[in-house]
Amino acid sequence: MSTRCRIAYCFDEKSSIPSSYCHYDGYIEGVGLALLDKYNDKHNAFYLASAGDFRSLIHSKMNDEGYYETRTVEELEHFSDFHLPAIHDDFDALIKDFEDSDQEFLYVYFEKADCWKVFANKWDKVKQDFFVEYLGDLEHCVKNLKA
Repeated sequence: MSTRCRIAYCFDEKSSIPSSYCHYDGYIEGVGLALLDKYNDKHNAFYLASAGDFRSLIHSKMNDEGYYETRTVEELEHFSDFHLPAIHDDFDALIKDFEDSDQEFLYVYFEKADCWKVFANKWDKVKQDFFVEYLGDLEHCVKNLKA
């Protein structure tokens, strides 16, 4: 079973936004931790969001300390030879595209805030439709997991 997610880079809310799809381990304990591990700065966040669709950001084997290691962009396993990211017109378009997808988490690196923020695709039982919920800054979400 896979936990799908999208990883995006936001220059500002009115500019176009590149994003990449990640098929496996999209939950906060997986991709979220990996983003903080190797992609927690403007350069690497943009590089990853522009990498195109890939299978997983995490190695399947554990290291000697019992943790899964984060892949570098060069180690990503792409779905095809075409490593093109999705380009969204602006932040509202990114959120709408995410809401209409089957992806469960959205990680957005905001350049001005210099941090990752997390969103989740949730099901509204009353309206029988999906909606996007803002979960907060990624570092805060990770700290809550460890508490």
